[in-house]
Amino acid sequence: MATRGEQRKQWVDQQIAGGSTKTRAELRAEYDTKFPKEVDVKSLDPQRLADLQAKVKEIFPGYEFFFSADAGGFGADVRDLLLRAVANDYTKDRFDREFNSTKYFLETDKNIRDWNIASPEVKRSKTETYAQTIRDNYGDLFGDDQLLSKAAEGAARLGLTGTRLRSYLFQTANQSQSAKSQIAQTATADKIKQIGSDYGYNVTQDELDSILTGQPERGTTNVLTEQGLRERAKIALIGENPHLKAQIDAGLTLKSMFTNYQSEAANVLELDPNTVQITDPKFRQALAYRDPKSGQVRQLSLSEWREILRTDPQYKYQFTKQANRDATDIALTIARAFGKVQ
Repeated sequence: MATRGEQRKQWVDQQIAGGSTKTRAELRAEYDTKFPKEVDVKSLDPQRLADLQAKVKEIFPGYEFFFSADAGGFGADVRDLLLRAVANDYTKDRFDREFNSTKYFLETDKNIRDWNIASPEVKRSKTETYAQTIRDNYGDLFGDDQLLSKAAEGAARLGLTGTRLRSYLFQTANQSQSAKSQIAQTATADKIKQIGSDYGYNVTQDELDSILTGQPERGTTNVLTEQGLRERAKIALIGENPHLKAQIDAGLTLKSMFTNYQSEAANVLELDPNTVQITDPKFRQALAYRDPKSGQVRQLSLSEWREILRTDPQYKYQFTKQANRDATDIALTIARAFGKVQ
């Protein structure tokens, strides 16, 4: 970048080339009048700096937070720019151009920049809106109003929505012992645990925390997602039941594959379907039956499953009402055959 002396010489040369009859000394003086040397704010005395700061707050009210005690994380480059702009009467275009080149502008999210220059009234309104959203959708996480207000203000400042908002709220709650105990009991946590349940996979607390908070799993740099959990559960299920790989790859879950077998068992054994669980080994064999002839593990057909339910004593079909009716009918048939019943 050219020095001020070089810029002045270039301007003087241009004036002479353009036909000016003034001496070079006169032209240099004219340049200094038209383009006064920029005030170096770093060399000003404390009183002059204080006067400039007061003027900044008057001309740029949205930027006065840069001079407050809690703005230390935003660097001196914007503060210096504001002082220079006021001291040297920058045009709006010049100020915007230089502001857009500051470290603060380049490295700070737009939502945060907008929040920082917003008025107290706007900040209060946005925070209240977020607080109501949190109460409506995540109220069971924040029994503590103070914690809820803190979470609402943080979310408003970051302009969070969707998954980012959810992760932020669970991350905030996870830092509080009073709220932490509520995380595993939320509807969101239940939904994630259901993914594992659908594949017969036990979701650990560490996995649950990572998905909810967007933080890496303990001892890793890996942030688990719901899709990541689903893939992990699929791999575990295929590893345990390689004979089901085709169905799993086709999108079926352990739960969906078991549904018809569950209904059949509940019907034949006269049970509440909710008591017929895939986690029970005697019911699990519907999908993982070891064939006594081949020694191979395979999935039973529904007719085979129905026969096993009726003939294998461990299912206690013999104690059902239908079994008793069947036994009575057989006894009557035999009696009639021998002429004992008229």
